Amino acid sequence: MRELGRMFRTYCHQKHSMWPQYVPYIEWTLNNVRHESTHHSPSTLFLKNSKHNPLMQFIQFPHSDPPLEYNKQLTLALEVQLTKAESRQKSQMSKLNPTHFKIGDLVLVRTHMLSNQIDKKISKFFLLYNGPFKIKNVKTINAYELVHPDDDTPKGTHNIVHLKPYVPPTM
Repeated sequence: MRELGRMFRTYCHQKHSMWPQYVPYIEWTLNNVRHESTHHSPSTLFLKNSKHNPLMQFIQFPHSDPPLEYNKQLTLALEVQLTKAESRQKSQMSKLNPTHFKIGDLVLVRTHMLSNQIDKKISKFFLLYNGPFKIKNVKTINAYELVHPDDDTPKGTHNIVHLKPYVPPTM
């Protein structure tokens, strides 16, 4: 469900009423993309087939190995999931250090937009964060005063749970 929200937000955040036209594309994408958890696409694992890839007409993919038998695929997917679960547990145990920001750091602020039936706005399709904003002052260990990075316009004091480090896009 989290992936659905991300995909619809990506395509529909400007005009929320456009979401139905993206359903077939998003369905195809989720069913035919290799998932990190199993290293297989759901259509090959569960439907035992892989549909035509429309990207093949634009991109020359390298030839892949012949497909494994179905039971072997399931066994490999299970082994991968167990290994990943162990590594996730290990990384969670080592992640006990909370994030701290310094004055001058750029951050994004979590928003809470409400749906509006009259304007045809759906809260699921709003962007989750606004920003970037610059940290002007550290009020307490978990409260930060933010300003706009260009003109130092005050943007208020925000709790650390609503902040996320800003990572500029790379091209």
